[in-house]
Amino acid sequence: MIKVLKKDIPLYDKEILQMGLGLNNGGLGLAKFIAPKVKKLIITDIKTKEELLSSVEQLNDFKNIEYHLGYHDIKDFENASIVLKGAGIKLTNQYIQTAIKNGAIIDTDIGLFFEYSDFPILAVTGSKGKSSTTSLLFTIISNALDDVIMGGNIAINPLLYLDLKKSISAAVLELSSWQLADLALHKKSPHIAVLTTIFPDHLNYYDSMEDYYDDKKNIFRYQKDDDYAIINIKNKYLFTSFLNKEIPSTIFLVCNFDEKNFNDNSINNNYPVKNNQYDNNLNDKGLNIENTNNKCSNKNNLDEKNLIDKNLDGENSYDKSLDERNFANKNLNETNMMVERELTIRQCISYLSEKSPLLLVKKEERIFLFIIDDFCEKVKNFYASIAEYNNIVENLESQDIENFLEPLVDKNMIKKIKVFQLREPYNENIFAEHGKTNMLLAIAASIAFDLNIGKIFEGIKKYAGLPYRMQVVGRKNNIEFINDTTATVPEAVAASILALAKSRNIVLIAGGVDKKLPANSMVRAIVENVCRLYLLEGSGSQLIEDELLNLNYLTFESGFRDLKQLVEKIFNDLKKQDANLFTNIDLNKPIAILLSPGFASFNLFINEFNRGDIFNDAVQKLISQK
Repeated sequence: MIKVLKKDIPLYDKEILQMGLGLNNGGLGLAKFIAPKVKKLIITDIKTKEELLSSVEQLNDFKNIEYHLGYHDIKDFENASIVLKGAGIKLTNQYIQTAIKNGAIIDTDIGLFFEYSDFPILAVTGSKGKSSTTSLLFTIISNALDDVIMGGNIAINPLLYLDLKKSISAAVLELSSWQLADLALHKKSPHIAVLTTIFPDHLNYYDSMEDYYDDKKNIFRYQKDDDYAIINIKNKYLFTSFLNKEIPSTIFLVCNFDEKNFNDNSINNNYPVKNNQYDNNLNDKGLNIENTNNKCSNKNNLDEKNLIDKNLDGENSYDKSLDERNFANKNLNETNMMVERELTIRQCISYLSEKSPLLLVKKEERIFLFIIDDFCEKVKNFYASIAEYNNIVENLESQDIENFLEPLVDKNMIKKIKVFQLREPYNENIFAEHGKTNMLLAIAASIAFDLNIGKIFEGIKKYAGLPYRMQVVGRKNNIEFINDTTATVPEAVAASILALAKSRNIVLIAGGVDKKLPANSMVRAIVENVCRLYLLEGSGSQLIEDELLNLNYLTFESGFRDLKQLVEKIFNDLKKQDANLFTNIDLNKPIAILLSPGFASFNLFINEFNRGDIFNDAVQKLISQK
């Protein structure tokens, strides 16, 4: 068993070894936090002092730091009693293993943060969407409360806030799979855990997809009954964890039916359901509700035809044999079966129970909230605010609703379910459907935190978006420049393309170093939606090029090394208005030059942010030209 650092262990007389300094806030923040508390801090890193100069200079005030840079000395690890390692350094690392065998305490910055914190922690993880969701959730929570902090895999190392000697009301963290693996050493999980989506990533680091997701599960693995997990059940991995009762806390379910994607891990493709959960001949067609132009319709518009005849899923009748079934209390440990059918709202509702008392869904631009009546006592502030803000949330509870719910849940539970329709909050920085999925997750997490509904919507409207994530950096001559450099996996590129496809002609800059991830979704999205593709040099680009040639997609160029020159070239290509260069240009739509690489950046750039900065600089130079 690996020993970890506990807050009751005095540090003033300790000599600590820190493995990894780096150039970002992780190692530097850890050093700033720990150095003033210990007798001596030894920092070791395989990078040289020259490479780490910007970080070393920020630590000049600490005279008790000794640097062993450009190498790791095994003797440091043999002699260390406490080793603080960087995220991403595996416990199986030979130096860490040496320290463990010699009885050393092993810990990390995130482990220490959870150990030293005495305030609620809300944390977000996922294969994509975690940074945007974290930032949005922080905006909402900090709009309602003072002294809220944000950190983790985003922004500043959260440890530094602990030294400010002021009260902290809550922390909102983004946690990577590596950080969650480290957190498991403390057997701790956040009070509110948000999981955006799971698909293959970092398979150049993990041996398998199962290992990757197993680390992700640490975000809820050590939760208690009074903690919360907010999960996107449109994702197969998360849905399976829900069905298999892997989540020990209270679960809020979120599903955005309007988000279309090519993700093979969506449960719109072979999703797991319980044996006998519903009859296979039940003909669910999907929600059939008139478009309400993003406004709450009145009760007369949500009429008996919509509620009963359509059943919110477009079904004109239902299987009477379902009436007596209590879906909510079915044993979820039954053997899972794979059924090729789409998840529908009626099936989502069937999973409401005391364990999973809240469901938030979006379909055809309408947001519905289903909540178990008894649970309203647990979120008193949120529930009480509903009546006050009837302009943004409408109580749809009625006899019609009861008739609608009757075939879906046990008759005794019908009157225990409340149904509300929420007006979709407008924010120009949340224009893509995957962004709206993130918004639903943030709303659900805010409800779990028992915030006033007015404060939640107010916070959403204040959200300014994140740089490098579908960031509109400029416009010129009906051409929009969008920076999505943090899309470092193919699935994220597919999502970004689909987010823009309806409203814009897409010219894509992509490519880089292969991370050994499936690229089918990205290739398909390109073939069906991209007017022209420009590939940066890299092994991942070669993979995409080969796939496109196999599909006879020829509207691309490859081998580019200079991003600034490439941006200028694309702009000039567009000015030529050459029909041979660009396919399927719709003159009624603007053109978006989208940087969404889908691969790693280290062959041409320092990191993905450097890649994004170069793109931004090139765009600003173009815009400034007359």
